[in-house]
Amino acid sequence: MKFHPYLAVVLNIEADHLDYFKDIEHIKSSFLKFIHLIPKNGYVVACVDDKNILSLLKDVHCNIITYGLNSKDAMWRAEEISFDENGFASFTALKNSKRIASIQLKIPGVHNISNALASIAACDALGCSIENIKKGLESYTGIHRRFELKGIEDNIKVVDDYAHHPSEIKATLKAARSGNYPRIWTVFQPHTYTRTKLLLDEFSQAFKDADKVIVTDIYSAREKDTGEIHSKTLAEKIRANGQDAIYLPDFEGIVEYLKENASSGDLILTMSRRCLPGRRNVSQR
Repeated sequence: MKFHPYLAVVLNIEADHLDYFKDIEHIKSSFLKFIHLIPKNGYVVACVDDKNILSLLKDVHCNIITYGLNSKDAMWRAEEISFDENGFASFTALKNSKRIASIQLKIPGVHNISNALASIAACDALGCSIENIKKGLESYTGIHRRFELKGIEDNIKVVDDYAHHPSEIKATLKAARSGNYPRIWTVFQPHTYTRTKLLLDEFSQAFKDADKVIVTDIYSAREKDTGEIHSKTLAEKIRANGQDAIYLPDFEGIVEYLKENASSGDLILTMSRRCLPGRRNVSQR
């Protein structure tokens, strides 16, 4: 709230950090306060696929630029979406239904098409040429801990991602599923007892695109274990939803389990708020 941006991009608004915020309405009010810091001649680039963002726009006083994959009313949209064997996306960007550019990304997933649209919309508002925007997007290969390739051994690919919220997990697994992998192994470390407890149902339904799920002990961060929630409970809930899930407490055990069970062509995807200590060993089997 100490920043006063000329342009801000709002990707999504959802329930998170509920150890601080009271509920989703509290979170939405904080986002609106942030948007009100933008001057009237400034811009908010808003994803109208998100109902929580959409509900705030009537109270916004600056210029509004909308984008989305599911809304035909969005100013910026994507069509002709396809994926290559790595799950990397290509699409055509449209502004007010007019074709602007064909884009070939070097990062996977539908969510990154949405992110690319946000980037195009923001850069266009600031006067960047479409040629430079296209060049920048097509040369971008990702950042640390966002679907980051850690190694390939025996034709098994190991990828690490920062995902630790249900919606992030879904998006990351959907991106992984767009690649040609016989099986996707997911190693997940929940982050904080509060988040795991309050979003337990959402977490248990977030792994639909995984073939095998390994849940390890909750990373406490700033919290103390009150005994109210355990990773075993999450693994059980995932199994109850029809997924193949197990609980393994330590990373050494996870590495050995994967060495014994993963096969050529599989993807091992580690997801956590922090870097998992056994991750490097998984890629050096």
